Amino acid sequence: MSARRHKGRAALASTMHLLTVRTRSLGSVVTLVILLVSGGTHCSRDRVVAHLAGDGGCAPEDCSCPTGQTRCNGQCMDLQTDPAHCGDCDAPCPEGAACLAGVCVCTGDLSLCGDACVSLSTDPEHCGLCDVTCPAGRLCVDSVCECPIGLTDCGGICVSTLTDPQHCGGCDAPCLTGTSCVEGACVCPTGLTRCGAQCVYTETNPDHCGACDNACGSLGDVCLAGVCQCLGLAENCGNTCVDTLIDPAHCGGCDLPCDPGQICAGGICL
Repeated sequence: MSARRHKGRAALASTMHLLTVRTRSLGSVVTLVILLVSGGTHCSRDRVVAHLAGDGGCAPEDCSCPTGQTRCNGQCMDLQTDPAHCGDCDAPCPEGAACLAGVCVCTGDLSLCGDACVSLSTDPEHCGLCDVTCPAGRLCVDSVCECPIGLTDCGGICVSTLTDPQHCGGCDAPCLTGTSCVEGACVCPTGLTRCGAQCVYTETNPDHCGACDNACGSLGDVCLAGVCQCLGLAENCGNTCVDTLIDPAHCGGCDLPCDPGQICAGGICL
């Protein structure tokens, strides 16, 4: 054997492996020889050698993927089912999606919105539909934007009608200035009583003396300690301050009228 031939065989052996598979068919032994090229021009193990050459192996362009697969970045991929290459090379599906027939499909009760699989039943960014976003502070419950438990929708804002002074006890029910909302009712500061549309001190207020709408008379009487009291010598007769020394209807005391034509002087009918 010449030196040149020996050298050529050695080079061929360094770049080629023989894989022999024996099978039995009808009593005979069949030997299949598959050329696997190593080094810089090898065919990947997951590819099929399309060109079996007896004169030095196959080049990379001679290697093809199995039927139904496509070469992506040097690997054979099924673009119909591979979530990293769905429909095309380097076209990954979003997290939670599967690749079916080359299309990314979200699994379970999730829906594809943009490049994400979301729950339209609970996602406040995609509530009921992909392009429906719940206002700030709201939850997505059964595909509907709702206020959290304990809050009420008042004009598009979630509020607590138990404590909100602008919606006390219900929407658009504001409390008076200076009052607070407690358990859904407007409450005056400690020591004051709400009478109508104002907070008053019933210990001294002559229009609400001792209680709301309990007004003292108009003859200079005052409210002291929640009781209407008259000034000077006047007496309180029927919630009216009178001078019993000269008043013929209360001469000498309340409800002591003089006879017709008489006058009251010094508390005596004359």
